Amino acid sequence: MPRWASRTDDNHSDLLATLRGLGWKMKSTHQLPDWVDAVGFHVRHGLTLFEFKVEDGPLTSSQEALLADGWPIVVIRSADDAIAFTVRRS
Repeated sequence: MPRWASRTDDNHSDLLATLRGLGWKMKSTHQLPDWVDAVGFHVRHGLTLFEFKVEDGPLTSSQEALLADGWPIVVIRSADDAIAFTVRRS
């Protein structure tokens, strides 16, 4: 495994599939160092950065730094979170 490879949360594939089912075009970026798990585009919502976490999983220090710098990162922990986020923005 390369030095920069990170662990993938168990819900990663399921959350990508859920968001795709809600009309998001998704690209997984979890393999990039110091970045978010995925980037998504929705025709009504535009471009969004997604960080997938298991129920109680904390953000990494690099993700906290991105948020502190003003990056608009949406943390999704479940399919219900993905649905609520998409519906809320409609």
